[in-house]
Amino acid sequence: MYLLLNSNKLNTNNIIIKYNKIKNEYSLLYSILYGKMNGIFIQILYTYSKQINNYNYIFISNRNIIKLFKKIQTNIQKTIPSFILLREKNYQYFIITKSQIPDKSNNIINISIKKIIWLHQNYIPIISII
Repeated sequence: MYLLLNSNKLNTNNIIIKYNKIKNEYSLLYSILYGKMNGIFIQILYTYSKQINNYNYIFISNRNIIKLFKKIQTNIQKTIPSFILLREKNYQYFIITKSQIPDKSNNIINISIKKIIWLHQNYIPIISII
């Protein structure tokens, strides 16, 4: 069972980052009134997706979602300076995942971000589609 967070009411100050020295990775927790969730679960609206070399690029044009991802990225960069969540190319914003995107006509997906790993000289999030 997953608890999806409303993207309009997500408080980035409730994100807790824990470091695992053995695996050289970070875990994300989200603090809520009655406990802590293992990861951040968000429902997003995307414009389109494209698969390139086993990676799915999810392009986002919704300004609220872009603003939310920038807030999350800025908050996490206070602890992990080389963290990248939202990428930009030619004025298009996108996130990258290895998860398969379900065929849906409404372009709404639920994502979870639980871990941040070191890869290609940056800390990147492991984004899963649930």
